[in-house]
Amino acid sequence: MRNRLGFSVVEIIVSVAVISVVSSTLLPTIGWLVTKSQVSKTSQQGGVLLMEGIEVAYNVLQSDWMIGPGVYHPAVGVDVDERPIWNLVSGGEDNLEAKFGREISILDICRDVDTGAELSCDLGGEVDVNSKRVTTVVLWRESGKTKRLEASLLIANLGP
Repeated sequence: MRNRLGFSVVEIIVSVAVISVVSSTLLPTIGWLVTKSQVSKTSQQGGVLLMEGIEVAYNVLQSDWMIGPGVYHPAVGVDVDERPIWNLVSGGEDNLEAKFGREISILDICRDVDTGAELSCDLGGEVDVNSKRVTTVVLWRESGKTKRLEASLLIANLGP
């Protein structure tokens, strides 16, 4: 018997074919995973901005309940002791982190006088001076489509 050193042409062709099949399956999958990872990262950033908007509005309303209904965006100010504090400034904001838009809406809540259930002001509900609804909306464009995240919080004024 002969001792063969090296590979034959048939072995090399079979090896190249196997590598081609495996790589043609793996490479698109890797590309898809990279794209999904970026989409997930962007959605996560939008979620952080969404929750930040709700938390800022909640904190501002705890110190100044008289803020009227409207659309706002957060801004950092300073208090009398020169410490940073959150403020709400009229209007939404665009180009947040170079891709997001955000609006924080504060709405009055109307209630049925007899039951206390939430009722549209247009349907005869009276404004509840101790309740407000905060809604934050974050928008961005991804793959040619507008993406939207929205969250609402009903806040009650339990203070004096």
